Amino acid sequence: GFVFAGRHRDQMGGRKRHGPFDWGGAFLQMLVLILFILFVDPPSFTVAGSESIVLSRWILGGGLVTTSFIFYVIQRQVPEPILDFSLFKIRTFWAANLANFLNFVSYSSLLVLMPFYLEEVLRLDPEHAGFLMSAIPLTVFLVAPISGHLSDQMGTRYLCAFGALVSGTALLLMAGVLGSGLSDGTEHYKVMFSLLTIGLASGIFQAPNNVALMSALTTRKLGVASAIMATIRNLGLVTGTGLAAKIFSWRHSETGDFVEAFHYALFVFGLLAFGT
Repeated sequence: GFVFAGRHRDQMGGRKRHGPFDWGGAFLQMLVLILFILFVDPPSFTVAGSESIVLSRWILGGGLVTTSFIFYVIQRQVPEPILDFSLFKIRTFWAANLANFLNFVSYSSLLVLMPFYLEEVLRLDPEHAGFLMSAIPLTVFLVAPISGHLSDQMGTRYLCAFGALVSGTALLLMAGVLGSGLSDGTEHYKVMFSLLTIGLASGIFQAPNNVALMSALTTRKLGVASAIMATIRNLGLVTGTGLAAKIFSWRHSETGDFVEAFHYALFVFGLLAFGT
């Protein structure tokens, strides 16, 4: 990767002059992201063998809001901001990023809960469970290029909407909205089909969404836009993972039923997928 990047980087126009790197903005952005992750899933710690202490969400939320405000004010003043907030004045840009965030929130819920279902409920060994889970990325790998090509022919809006519709429907069906959903007696081929459907939905959604986001900007802004897109995607994964774990744990503690708690979490994130 290092050799390839060194040989082929910056072929679109040679060196360009930029202002000084925004080190202060980079530090504040890192702090905002850390506080956001801690707010979604507050850590616990012990001191000298004491009972576990969980950081208050009120404290973390206050720190997150304060740091975010300081970061926003500074970014509006520096000549070369690390995060150009003016991009969010473009409707297509912020709408595509919001859809991207919601998509990865719902997507990550399945990624974090499904392995436990496969091993704890279906009693599969880790190798078999990993093989079934590979259906999602492999399907995305095959479908995304096709979806990207179709978006050039028919636009991005309807493909993104269709991908979100398929994802939400698949999650609700897995949650047992119609039928038994994924339960302790589900055959392996049905599980595989469900995972292939999620991969299909994600592949249909991602490429057109990326095209819509990038086509809304000038070439000069594409580097910053791609960084924002990657950050939003990771925030979606972190948020979905934390929320899925919390929702599942709460429901499981209430009912004591793994499958019921699994269905409940998938139902919540299936509804969220329709909001994409």
